[in-house]
Amino acid sequence: MDYYNLCEGPNQGPRGRALLWPMEVIRKDAKFYLKEGIDGLGDWICFNRLCWPSPFNVWCWLQLWKDPKTTVELLKNDFYPKYFGEVGKAVRKYIDELEVVMHKRTSPENIEQVKDLTRKLDFIQCSEKDAQLAHRLKLVRIHHEYCVLLKKIFQVFSDNDPLRWQALKKPYMTFFEETHRADLEGHIDIPPSWAYTWYTRKIKTGAHLKMAKNQMLH
Repeated sequence: MDYYNLCEGPNQGPRGRALLWPMEVIRKDAKFYLKEGIDGLGDWICFNRLCWPSPFNVWCWLQLWKDPKTTVELLKNDFYPKYFGEVGKAVRKYIDELEVVMHKRTSPENIEQVKDLTRKLDFIQCSEKDAQLAHRLKLVRIHHEYCVLLKKIFQVFSDNDPLRWQALKKPYMTFFEETHRADLEGHIDIPPSWAYTWYTRKIKTGAHLKMAKNQMLH
């Protein structure tokens, strides 16, 4: 899990924290482990938490263990129309583009690229009578908000800007438990206690180390 969540190039962090895993890599890993005699995985921690903004990655992961010869593309063809119905094609296109920009090196220009995807979400509308689908689309939009926040946090960390970093602390620490609890309750684990580790241990510790190093140099 740490590999899929953190080990991403060209820098670690936002894409993995947003649970946008590299499914093609996971497919290759599943094939490797099956050859080694490992024929499955356990429901070891917080699988509800891993089903956001949709259950696709977890579902896809399990399908790849069952049949590693299948492709991620075929699984997308199966999942998106069934889960997102009439807007399945549009949501799939949005997620594919989101994964690309989230994987790029974090920069002010990159953050704007992530923000710009809001326009695609604005065009994805469903029937007013389909309350379930409307809520699923709302979760996708909340997830996008989270992606932007993660990118901003990583940028201020990279810039070694403690004041901007501190200003983002509250939005991050309250995102699940307070700000969006009503919409996320029952869809992901709240509060996801380990979700804050990225900020409190990785980012905070790293920022302090960078500041100390700069002080020594000056």
